[in-house]
Amino acid sequence: MRLPPLAEIKEVIGFEEANKYLQKGWVLVATHMAGECQPGVTHPTLLYVLGRPEPLGPSREKER
Repeated sequence: MRLPPLAEIKEVIGFEEANKYLQKGWVLVATHMAGECQPGVTHPTLLYVLGRPEPLGPSREKER
């Protein structure tokens, strides 16, 4: 899958925060764990990298 051109990239902590951006039209670029794995930690903190697509103008619509 190819990502659209991104106007802005943001990293957020937790899926609740990520969902706020996804509902506004942002796209998920990547996820990764914060810190190192530790014994006894069953749910490590996940960081979500999100991107806001550039608005499509009339010339960009033709490229789609």
